Amino acid sequence: RRSASALAPAPPPGSRVRCVRNKAMGAACCSGSDVPAKQNDVQDPHAVRPEKQEELVAQVAAKANEWTVKLVKTEGSRLGVDVDLTENTRMMVESVNAGLVADWNKANPDKEVKQGDRIMSVNGTKDDARAMATVCQDSQTLELVVRRE
Repeated sequence: RRSASALAPAPPPGSRVRCVRNKAMGAACCSGSDVPAKQNDVQDPHAVRPEKQEELVAQVAAKANEWTVKLVKTEGSRLGVDVDLTENTRMMVESVNAGLVADWNKANPDKEVKQGDRIMSVNGTKDDARAMATVCQDSQTLELVVRRE
């Protein structure tokens, strides 16, 4: 029977490796007494560190409550939405009135824009509520990313 060291070259000093012994039906990790001094398990570079896991869960939850609203303004049309810009990085919907957003709501009841929703971006502009409001005024076609918190 060949030893693990005969199957692979020795790892560089200070690297983290896992000791594995071949068995008939698969592989098994060595026990603590089988591991040479200062040898550690391999750290998966794709694993989520515990300190980042909570942040990732929050991001996934936020995306689950986020959708895109596509509107096309025509001559004389109104968006029909009042927004609060005091959050600075996003626009909070204060009310929905007659206009394109109300029409969207009728056509898309599962993605209705309501009071309290946040407009996170407009045509790719984000993190600046005043800039997003300017895009709403100046653009013919609007793509709004809306989040319900």
